Amino acid sequence: MANWTDEEITVLVTIYMNNDFSIGDDARPENHLIASSFGRKPGAIDRQWRNVKDVFCGKLTANVGRKIKETVYRYQEDPEVVENLARYYCEKKGWPLNDLL
Repeated sequence: MANWTDEEITVLVTIYMNNDFSIGDDARPENHLIASSFGRKPGAIDRQWRNVKDVFCGKLTANVGRKIKETVYRYQEDPEVVENLARYYCEKKGWPLNDLL
């Protein structure tokens, strides 16, 4: 599978920060919507969701990629900028995820 793009990570982190953790569970319809928007499997969304949670909670494991860490830190520094960027990416890519942002 292709590497995660900055756009995908930005949108995923924004969704995480604005919703309950359980939304990333691969059985949830929101997870399936995110996965289909990104052309990924629900399990991949769930895995990244857990990585975002780990960074947000300060659990920096070797499994968490640089893009996730940087995006979570950027969000914590200036949520408005990251949220606006996520909305822009959704519009630009045609991802129907604005209701989750």
